[in-house]
Amino acid sequence: MTEVRTRPYAGPADLRAMQGLARRIWTPSSRWHVGDLAWQRNQHTGREAEWPTALWEAGGEVVAWGWAELPGELALLVDPARPELAGAVLDWFAGVATAPRRSVTVLDAEPHLVAALEARGYERLGGPHFRHSVRALDDLPTPELPAGYRVRAVRGEEDVAARVAAHRAAWWPSRVTEESYRAVMGAWPYRPGLDWVVEGPDGRFAATCLIWFDERNGVGELEPVGVDPGLRRRGLGRAVCLAALGALREAGGRRWCTRCTGTPTTPRPRRCTEGWGSASTPARSPSPRWRRAGSSGRAGRADPVDERLRCRSGRPSAWTPVPRPDRAPLRVVGSGVDRGEALAGVGEPRPGDGLHREHRVPPVALDVTDAAAVDRAGPAAFGRCAAPAESDARWRPVPGSAWN
Repeated sequence: MTEVRTRPYAGPADLRAMQGLARRIWTPSSRWHVGDLAWQRNQHTGREAEWPTALWEAGGEVVAWGWAELPGELALLVDPARPELAGAVLDWFAGVATAPRRSVTVLDAEPHLVAALEARGYERLGGPHFRHSVRALDDLPTPELPAGYRVRAVRGEEDVAARVAAHRAAWWPSRVTEESYRAVMGAWPYRPGLDWVVEGPDGRFAATCLIWFDERNGVGELEPVGVDPGLRRRGLGRAVCLAALGALREAGGRRWCTRCTGTPTTPRPRRCTEGWGSASTPARSPSPRWRRAGSSGRAGRADPVDERLRCRSGRPSAWTPVPRPDRAPLRVVGSGVDRGEALAGVGEPRPGDGLHREHRVPPVALDVTDAAAVDRAGPAAFGRCAAPAESDARWRPVPGSAWN
């Protein structure tokens, strides 16, 4: 068998090599699409020190890669023809992670990765997960918009500022800037004709959908999609996605894929796309998180987050910071806003992941991603939690608190 060489990530050329592996082994059961890598590697600037990355090469091509997001999260892709490398990537991750508990997310349809996780003492977690969907580009409904709105593709540089403003509104708080979005637009395989927006009567962008087209496999990925929080429940997200999918079909696409939250308590994102084209096989693959067993005394918890901010007694009161030696970014959210429960719970330390903000408990009033700001402010800065507003069940800070 060809000798395998391991080396660290060295720049944009290596991103293309990582995308090359994703494209070469892509099937409807694959988690990683070339667009995932283009978006996730370019949407933020200045984070290279937080992202140790390594490539495994054999015969002149990448056969595996691992991308750590410090302190303790791993993304990986391993050629199924080289399953032994899954263990090598996990061993590398154990050497670079700085958190006491390490987490990995893979699809159930990736048995070579699941086997390696189990062999190294990882345990599958319950709780929120994503469902990976692949569907054909047939029988797409016609986009429908409220009066005064229109849908169109972006127009390059002239739309950058408005495009970024729309993304930041939908995914607040977000690290995406005009500089980083220009990097996204310069990344392969970005196409302006597949970057769509809904433009409102006032000229602002109300909803956005970016599709990344893998021509070799004929599949486009929706990543990301966003709607202004003040304009949701009007069909704008549906309209912009359908318009972008129509453009993908015209460009030669045959299928599209996306990942939505897939738990019974968060069915809305999944339901809104299930009627768009016929399902491929397999139609949906759960994407659960795995945690390194024995790295924490709290084995068996469904919540994979190490450091949290808790609302005492589960009732609106004072926020209590828990020590965070790894200084991981935090998102403070309400775990049951839709059901009118007390504000309590914290999202995963992945800024802008959208799971809690947009899909799980839309919208929330307290979001914290700047760990340094939390440290500077101290416990008193969190003020108190207010009861939900009667009209819309949104949680808001009490007037006069540090977050008001």
